[in-house]
Amino acid sequence: MGDQNTTEIFQQLSSIEQIVARIDERTKNLDERTKAHDAMHNDHECRIRELEAKEARRGGITAAITTIGSAVGAGLMWLIQCLVGKGGN
Repeated sequence: MGDQNTTEIFQQLSSIEQIVARIDERTKNLDERTKAHDAMHNDHECRIRELEAKEARRGGITAAITTIGSAVGAGLMWLIQCLVGKGGN
């Protein structure tokens, strides 16, 4: 009985060893693919951040132009009111 159990255990261990060897063979390039994927993902993140920064700058420029335009428009309206108000007296 003892020899039979030992033989079964060694057969099962041999089978497990073969399975692990196949798994190792199939996944040996996985680390390289994972690193390449991570590098590509980081590149996308970098490009997205750059695009977001450009969009934020555009928004800031638009806000500045709008503020300047509003100030100029208000000044012109004040000037026109002064001229029209004084001309009507």
